[in-house]
Amino acid sequence: ESSVVVARREEHVAAFAIMYFGDDAAHLNLLAVDARHRRQGIGRRLIQWLSETAMVAGVFRIDLELRAKNAAARAFYETLGFEATNIVQGYYQGVEPALRMAKRLGNP
Repeated sequence: ESSVVVARREEHVAAFAIMYFGDDAAHLNLLAVDARHRRQGIGRRLIQWLSETAMVAGVFRIDLELRAKNAAARAFYETLGFEATNIVQGYYQGVEPALRMAKRLGNP
């Protein structure tokens, strides 16, 4: 039900992603790119691979949450076609709000 993808550069983990596959939608639980490897397309390639995997599994939407104040992450996901759907108050430790985003994949 979940997939973990790791990107390596030489001997080091450069990035990883964890995505859960539900019946109707996938949920990107975590995407992390080491600061030394950002802005090199690694995160984009991980999301592309997970998107393709979701479509093969018959899932045509990916949902995710990010810290509402994280403008860089929001811009990153928007360039990949994700759209803001709503704000979830108190999502992080019951205090900080999250921005929920979603992306439709292909043509189901």
